[in-house]
Amino acid sequence: MKRLKTKLLVVFLLATIPMALFYSCDSNSDEDMNDNPQIAGVYKYAYVRPSENAPIDYSAPLDSLTTIGYSGISYLVRGTGLLTAKKITVNGMEIDFNPTLVTNNQIFIVLPAGVPYSNDSTPNDLRIETAFGEIATPFIIGQPYPTISAQPLALIGGETVTIKGSDFNNLEEVRFGTIINGVDNTVMGEIISFDEKNITVKVPDVIPSTGNIFVKTPGGTAAAPVVYGADYPLFEESELFNDWSWCPIHEPSTEQVRDGVYSEKLVFNGWDALYMNLSNDPFNNPIVLSDYKYLKISFYSATNTTVRIFMDWDANSKKDINIAEGKWTDYLIPVSEISNNLTGASGDFVIQEFTGSAGTVYVDSVGFIK
Repeated sequence: MKRLKTKLLVVFLLATIPMALFYSCDSNSDEDMNDNPQIAGVYKYAYVRPSENAPIDYSAPLDSLTTIGYSGISYLVRGTGLLTAKKITVNGMEIDFNPTLVTNNQIFIVLPAGVPYSNDSTPNDLRIETAFGEIATPFIIGQPYPTISAQPLALIGGETVTIKGSDFNNLEEVRFGTIINGVDNTVMGEIISFDEKNITVKVPDVIPSTGNIFVKTPGGTAAAPVVYGADYPLFEESELFNDWSWCPIHEPSTEQVRDGVYSEKLVFNGWDALYMNLSNDPFNNPIVLSDYKYLKISFYSATNTTVRIFMDWDANSKKDINIAEGKWTDYLIPVSEISNNLTGASGDFVIQEFTGSAGTVYVDSVGFIK
């Protein structure tokens, strides 16, 4: 009888152990879940900027505490009492999160595009609401490094140009020129308008002969190369060619100027032409068009008119330009559109009136760029 009672007691004790463990675990879980939420910190696989204005280096991740975040980057919010999280806001914007990745001690989040960049008017915090309370921690949203994806191939002083790219918010300045070994040889453009993906800026009247476009935001400074002037100029303040034209007037003038002080004034009768001969040119050698990509040229006319541009008297390769009245219009024309002779030397460049009517046209900033 004693042995039977002993066996029954052992069975009873063994049966109660799992139950005790269950209630113990359940009690601890409930206790943790019922805690008011606390945030110990926000952690990320931190990335390094090699210098202040350089893009982020993504090659060497390091698990790190941070108080600044960027859209598109993953973060771990660590703390206690987080298991019942039902709402997360960053800088005032509610963000999505995966509840299956939430534990009582951490929440995995990815900052989406569109999170407001931090400034004096934003909350500048990360806030978590759970079933048992709400907690916030200071958290700054940094602006990403700006990127230039499209810019003018060539610039003319005084013109208005558009720069395309991304992360141009809070644009601070646009500059033109060079920064070499810390020596700043740039001039500032006049910002007309901008949004996240586009900048409209007026180029200064006087610009360096070579250099870059620099776009500066709180996220850093992006640069893109452009051509100022021309690699093979034909008219820049003076005639850089032998003038063999047939028209009543073909001479430098200050009446209508696109860039600088002078343009070339052309008074046409029907079918007259400005003929730039380059064969025995004291300013340039005959041009080989394969060395260049574009003809850069600007036109002004008091009336709507049409001119034809061609080289080497080739009737099968020409470019007709419809000039709108009363304004300067800038053109970048592929060299293949004005000549079939791309490998040999070219000595003749012609701009011909092509309506058969008399008129006055001004030409400025003429040249070929690489």
